[in-house]
Amino acid sequence: MDDDSVHITYKSKRFKLCKVEYCGNFTFGLGYCKHHYYKFKRYDNPLYEKDKAEIRFCQVEGCNNIHVAKGYCAKHYSKFKRQQAKMSE
Repeated sequence: MDDDSVHITYKSKRFKLCKVEYCGNFTFGLGYCKHHYYKFKRYDNPLYEKDKAEIRFCQVEGCNNIHVAKGYCAKHYSKFKRQQAKMSE
């Protein structure tokens, strides 16, 4: 058992808390909560944050929403998918 980990007892079960300072969520894997675990697995850093330069915006002129897929925001991507479905019929 880790001596430095924080435990919470709830309904007679013992839970560990995420080892990231001030997180407070229950552990999921490797001592991290789900959020920090996936950041650790993907970026080797549980506190990784994307740079502003990495955030892309919708390619439709005049739309400042954040990119979701294929260069479009959620609104324009759903329109794009509907157009593709009509063309394939």
